[in-house]
Amino acid sequence: MDIFESIVQIVHDPDGQNTLLVDYGDALVDDGMERSGGQIVRIAEFINAVGIHTFARGQERHELEFTLVETEVTTDAAVAAGMNHPLVLPRHSAPLLIATESGWNWQIASTTVESWPARWSDVMSYRTVTLVGGALTVTATPGDGNQYVRPDGFSTYLRPA
Repeated sequence: MDIFESIVQIVHDPDGQNTLLVDYGDALVDDGMERSGGQIVRIAEFINAVGIHTFARGQERHELEFTLVETEVTTDAAVAAGMNHPLVLPRHSAPLLIATESGWNWQIASTTVESWPARWSDVMSYRTVTLVGGALTVTATPGDGNQYVRPDGFSTYLRPA
């Protein structure tokens, strides 16, 4: 199992309760963080057609999952960390801010903590958080913070962060 330091900061509800879920330098396990996403796609099959036709229906969805690891002082403290893990997590939907120290900022709209499994072994506690939210946007870049140039060369203008 690999452990490395987080290079991102994750804040739930940055304009409200401002809950820090991951800070720069926090210990993360294995693959670190994983973001998956998608949208609803309707598939149409036509009689005698060469292939199918797809229709984008939107409803963008993103999931972010990470596992924090900490070495506790005692086995009892590791058990307590695992058991108390869900008690500090937000239960409401709000924007999620993901930031790098270099200046990149992303926001996932209407994000909610979906699950919070935990485990412990001896003095180690492992706390996983899975968040589910809506549309993903870039809210700042290392440059001027207001413009993101997509890989296809088109510019997407952003509201100031």
